[in-house]
Amino acid sequence: MTENHGIRVAIFITLFMLGIAKTDLRLEELFEEPDFQDLPAVVTWYDPSLCTRPGATADDMINCDSNPEFVADGTRVTEDLYGVTAACDQRLLGRIIKIGELEFRCRDTGGMIRPMWSKHYDRWVLYFDVMMHENPEWNYWLWEKWSVVN
Repeated sequence: MTENHGIRVAIFITLFMLGIAKTDLRLEELFEEPDFQDLPAVVTWYDPSLCTRPGATADDMINCDSNPEFVADGTRVTEDLYGVTAACDQRLLGRIIKIGELEFRCRDTGGMIRPMWSKHYDRWVLYFDVMMHENPEWNYWLWEKWSVVN
């Protein structure tokens, strides 16, 4: 634990004892996130075409905070990007990632596509969001190993 971490923990304990700390704050939130390359991957999916579909629901619009016609690297969304393109941590933009039998290029980013503490898995994870038309079998699977192909 670094000196900075020790100070953050001491402040939290003091505030907690005084009854003014956030009660839903978890101890792991006081620590800096680990190196993203050491984290297991959680792979989910998204479909930019849902953003422009007539009758789209609020759930359909979850990934519609920017122009759905283009991914973050400026590439226009076309059918051939589905299944081989993913939203990744911005530090991986342009790289090819392999997770299990999945292989995709990081062409997109997203606000929730970053290292974060997963309450479900009770650990730090790195999210990848693969562009798909339908919910794949591996949605929300936890993968201990992943690699950058290039």
